[in-house]
Amino acid sequence: MRDDVETYVRTCLICQQDKADHQKKAGLLQPLPIPTRPWESVSMDYISGLPTVGDLGSIIVVVDRLSKYATFITAPKHVTAEGTAHLFFKHIVKYWGLPKDIVSDWDSRFTGVFWTELFKILGSKLSISSSYHPQSDGQTKRFNSMLEEYLRHFVRVTQKDWVKLLDVAQLCFNAQKSSSTNKSAFEIVTGQQPLLPHTLDSP
Repeated sequence: MRDDVETYVRTCLICQQDKADHQKKAGLLQPLPIPTRPWESVSMDYISGLPTVGDLGSIIVVVDRLSKYATFITAPKHVTAEGTAHLFFKHIVKYWGLPKDIVSDWDSRFTGVFWTELFKILGSKLSISSSYHPQSDGQTKRFNSMLEEYLRHFVRVTQKDWVKLLDVAQLCFNAQKSSSTNKSAFEIVTGQQPLLPHTLDSP
């Protein structure tokens, strides 16, 4: 059966057009410190240029660097640093707490406004221990690539239903077991696999 699937994928036009190249680019390696607990360090990036649905036109992708748990947040087409801080609080901080650092390729001015607004929401002043790494670790870029590929496969011709697809995409990404840990991001963060349709029928 595996051979049949591989043969089909090799001859499928959509699969060949949409599959991203996952080959690492050559360059100087600058490893980031490994987090010691989930949500201690996250990476963030945007997917922009999507068809506008209402006032939504971009996705903020946040990935926990330890567990690889991904959160896909719908955002306005031209979201501000303040707007990003409010969405980050609503979708990340209220569930997992405040990360010690964020890995992103934002400019320093945007980052300063983001952190200041985030601490204002929490009723606190900005702590200098909170840090920002002005680089990309490649992790969020890979998630962006996979999410864009997923949306291309499942979005309708009108391309206006991408917002509705994000929740299922997030569940699928986080429930998938990693070949290196044999655990899903969901399991690393919560301690158990989520119940899914195919597991509900099992005794």
